[in-house]
Amino acid sequence: MKFYVPNKKKINLYNFTRYEYRFINQNKHYTTQPRPRNRVGIEVPLSQKNAWTPKSLYTLADVEPIWRLDDKYMALLRVRGGLGYIINKTWRGLNSSTTPNFRLPKPRH
Repeated sequence: MKFYVPNKKKINLYNFTRYEYRFINQNKHYTTQPRPRNRVGIEVPLSQKNAWTPKSLYTLADVEPIWRLDDKYMALLRVRGGLGYIINKTWRGLNSSTTPNFRLPKPRH
C-alpha cells in the first residue's frame, strides 16, 4: 500500500510498505526469504506555479530498508534520488540519478 500525507506546499510525502515471500532456486537448491520492505520518500515540484501539471519537473528522494525475517536482520538499505518529469496526466518520466544499495553484513549470534 502507498500512503500520501496531504499538505499545502504540494510536496508528496509517502510511505510504500509491502511484504515479499521470495522462492529462490540456486543450482536446484530451493530456499525461501520472507521480507518486508518499507520505502519512505518525498517528491518536490521544482515550480510551485506549475506543480504536478504536464511538462513540469520535480525532484525525488527515498530510503528503503529491506528486512530479512528468517534471519532477523536488515539485509539491504536502498537510497535513491533523482529528477522526474510529468509527461501528461497519466505518464511520468523518471531519471533516477543515484541508486546505491548498501548490503549489510549478517549479524553473528
